[in-house]
Amino acid sequence: MKINYFYIILSAFIIGFNSCSSVKTSMVDQFGPNKSYSSITLEGSELNGFSTDVAPKWVAAEKEVFKTGSRKLNRLVIKFTKPDELDLIFIYSPPTGGNATATFTYTFTKDEKGNISLSLANKNANAKLLSAAVSGLTVDYFEKYKFKLDWATKIVPGSYGTLAGLFNAENPTSYVYGKIN
Repeated sequence: MKINYFYIILSAFIIGFNSCSSVKTSMVDQFGPNKSYSSITLEGSELNGFSTDVAPKWVAAEKEVFKTGSRKLNRLVIKFTKPDELDLIFIYSPPTGGNATATFTYTFTKDEKGNISLSLANKNANAKLLSAAVSGLTVDYFEKYKFKLDWATKIVPGSYGTLAGLFNAENPTSYVYGKIN
């Protein structure tokens, strides 16, 4: 009986491939310093990256930020800074011009499904100034729910690898998403 080495090698490859594909990495593990991705940027003026329940929170934040000295809220960056920490960075324009940042630092924990819960750890001086103005987003959304970090392909077909977001773990129709960096 002749042994066909091609089929032996092919079988070993298939077995090896199947065992590797069963290892699943949470998407949140792909974000952070020295990882594939570090941040998600939402352009606030477009409102494209906000679900219908979150968009009004952004609009309200824009109005409240403007009341604090004619500042204009421009965008939100979700930046993963450590394996268990992220910053919500609200970028705004002060009346003197340029850009300023209000940074809310959160620690996060992952549950068994890879969903994350945020806990406020720190605020920079600008975040303290704008804290009440953006509380509809920070306190009433990001701090209130668990989130699944995922691609935005169900919302924007064909966006795999370019758009990702935080999706409410209990209500996936509630989300924010943006361009990944």
